[in-house]
Amino acid sequence: MEDERIKDKLAGEIKISQEWLTNQRIRLMGAIDQMQEQSAWSKITEFFLAPRKYSPAVQFGVAVLLLATGYFAGRANTVTVNPFPDPGDLLRQGRVTDVELAPSDWTSGNLNFILTEKNKMYYSGPKEDEATLQLLHYMLTNTKNEGKRQELVSEITKADFNSDLALETITRALFDEDNLAIQLELLSGLADSNKPIVKQALLGIALGRYPDPLRLKAVQQFRQFSKDEYVRRMLGIIAVSDPNSSIQYTARKILSETTAKGGEIAK
Repeated sequence: MEDERIKDKLAGEIKISQEWLTNQRIRLMGAIDQMQEQSAWSKITEFFLAPRKYSPAVQFGVAVLLLATGYFAGRANTVTVNPFPDPGDLLRQGRVTDVELAPSDWTSGNLNFILTEKNKMYYSGPKEDEATLQLLHYMLTNTKNEGKRQELVSEITKADFNSDLALETITRALFDEDNLAIQLELLSGLADSNKPIVKQALLGIALGRYPDPLRLKAVQQFRQFSKDEYVRRMLGIIAVSDPNSSIQYTARKILSETTAKGGEIAK
């Protein structure tokens, strides 16, 4: 009875509306949601700021675990952008100690290289690209072993170069070379081009003091310039003055294979 009397007395003294109760319920639910959505960082902070609740050994172990997790997660998600430096810059700066020609897919038009600086670097570029040709020139100039240089030349002549810069690279190597077999291979690399730089290279070999096999091959390749009047005049001189009879014969044969405006060239 006493309890009922106290309850009635309180109800009479304290007037609580339904609206007030609704507002308090909403505030309570908001506080609960905020506690549930607090960040992981605040929880971690709370963990480390409560030394009485957790022992130092436990806190240290958790710290190591968190650092390790962050490190490996960062390595897994980090994208490293490491653009390849310009090969020309590497060569000019003397940073390259060796260049090798890697197996190349000739149908793709790219040549693949392995550059050695402090560590090996790999580069792939179009066969007529300036950087590609700089790397080839470096190899042709700095490959001292004749066997390796022969392999290199045999490989690059498959590329069917035709740009002026590429042909200049080959002709420079041709005149710098002192190994006959390699010179013959380089000359073969010029066989399908009728550009002026190739014509000048053939004339330089055919009329110069070079081994007979090299001069003979140069004369044979004059067929691609057989309609050029200047080349025809040079062939006429070679046909009567070259000390090698095979070279004379080849020059006459090329002249006889073409017909001049005034009639057939005499043998």
